Amino acid sequence: MGIRSFIAVNLPSEIKKIMMEKTEKLRKQIRTGMKWVDERNLHLTLHFLGELETGEIGKVKDILRKTVVPERIRLKVGKIGCFPNQNDPRVLFFECKEIDDNHLFGLQKKIGRGLKEAGFEVEERPWQMHLTFGRVKTPIKMPELSGEETVDKEFAVASVDLMKSDLHVSGPEYTVLEKYSLI
Repeated sequence: MGIRSFIAVNLPSEIKKIMMEKTEKLRKQIRTGMKWVDERNLHLTLHFLGELETGEIGKVKDILRKTVVPERIRLKVGKIGCFPNQNDPRVLFFECKEIDDNHLFGLQKKIGRGLKEAGFEVEERPWQMHLTFGRVKTPIKMPELSGEETVDKEFAVASVDLMKSDLHVSGPEYTVLEKYSLI
């Protein structure tokens, strides 16, 4: 059995707390048909890797050691959005944007190239930076958003993390396998 893994930016606890506060009303309005992301699991996925063997994990660690170098990356969490759209939502998320340049976009692409060169399957669709907080399980009617749900907070990205995901009946449990500091 492989190790279910992904590469992510973990959020500061104060950002997670604000995200939870801003979604509280929405969570009360949508009581069924949703799988809400637990506060401790809120993160920004750079690459989902799927099930990997121990040797493959070692290769990913090597790629990240070579690719992730200290640089200033600041992000801003904004308003709520839906994929594919608000009329037929499947994923609820907070927008996330870079403050300065597109360093995180560049880093995500660079990591993707390294993974692809090493033989890993990489998502071909353009990466859309977002922070998922809910997944629709059965069709829902999306309530009208007032704008008060907007987080409007900035944070510095401290690291890129290689994560392990253990699936349980109660929900996934994420563990950091290795951190790659950006500071």
